Amino acid sequence: MLTFLADENFNGDIVRGLRRRRPEIDILRMQEIGLRGVDDPALLEQAAQMGRVLLTHDVTTITHFAYDRVREGMPVPGVVEVRWSLAIGQAIEEVLLVAELSLDGELEGQVRYIPLRVNSRSVSWCEATCKAISRRATPFRSWSKTSARTTTGGMCW
Repeated sequence: MLTFLADENFNGDIVRGLRRRRPEIDILRMQEIGLRGVDDPALLEQAAQMGRVLLTHDVTTITHFAYDRVREGMPVPGVVEVRWSLAIGQAIEEVLLVAELSLDGELEGQVRYIPLRVNSRSVSWCEATCKAISRRATPFRSWSKTSARTTTGGMCW
């Protein structure tokens, strides 16, 4: 299972829900390690040093800095961006889906978006899991460090 670092502004209810649903999940909040008010490049550096996938709601700036790090050849263990308006229960289910179906290192250099989308529509975590397994494809939108652009493959959106 992936390990996560939740940024300072990540919804604490989602973190608590993840821990209740899967007590074995390895997720740290920036506040728990004594880091507050850290800028985005330093946050990404901290996640890289710890080898943790970053959980964030910050679509506007984190994505830009993550792409810059990838272009510069710097490590990015992965970023999972969760839409603020997503219901807490759905966010918990979909983060767990990412955590449980992703292999260690699979998100390296990638930004993934929640809610998961298939064919331009939101789907339940169960439907995304079934489609991913049946097609042996990833149910996520991702940015490929090899092509330096947003890619769509299989059932990606």
